[in-house]
Amino acid sequence: MTLENGLATRGPALVERHRAMVSSTLQKLAEPLSAEQYKALALLTEGEPIREAAKKAGVGKTTLYRWMKEDPQFRAAYNAWDLEQHEMDRITLQRCGADAVARIRQRVQSDEKLAFAVAKELGSFKPQKYQATDPRHARYEMALERWEQEEQIEERANRQLNSKRQRMLAELDMEEVMAQEDEEREREVVPQKAING
Repeated sequence: MTLENGLATRGPALVERHRAMVSSTLQKLAEPLSAEQYKALALLTEGEPIREAAKKAGVGKTTLYRWMKEDPQFRAAYNAWDLEQHEMDRITLQRCGADAVARIRQRVQSDEKLAFAVAKELGSFKPQKYQATDPRHARYEMALERWEQEEQIEERANRQLNSKRQRMLAELDMEEVMAQEDEEREREVVPQKAING
């Protein structure tokens, strides 16, 4: 069986399995998604770009990004879909893997750059990042991200404050030096007046 024939015969079954997985994920949510969120998620899972998914769901692109970043229900559903998508892709590749691996192996053996590119593309050099699929975990994940952002903002503010303090101290030191120089000049001027006077 060739690679193309394998995908053609299994394609519709995989699409149905994918839709069933997404549907089961959405049913597990503690709170249901709004109609717009459900439609946007469905469009995203079918491969629509974010801009198009938002437009077809009747919301702005910014709103869709906000749901992905700040709404625990939507984020958990999206993460679950994303994980299921990666798993489905992995399964699909495994099913047609023998042909693909044979072809890749043949090319990789003679091309060092291609071998590195394939390993990099597979993510062999990066650890898999945890993504919450439970809304409670997504809420925790979001709180942690906000805390880290606040820490970074506070750190930046402290650095700016320290820098400002150092400038002020330098200016004060400079003022003291100038005041001392003025006093010394005055002391020198007073004896000169006495001598001249």
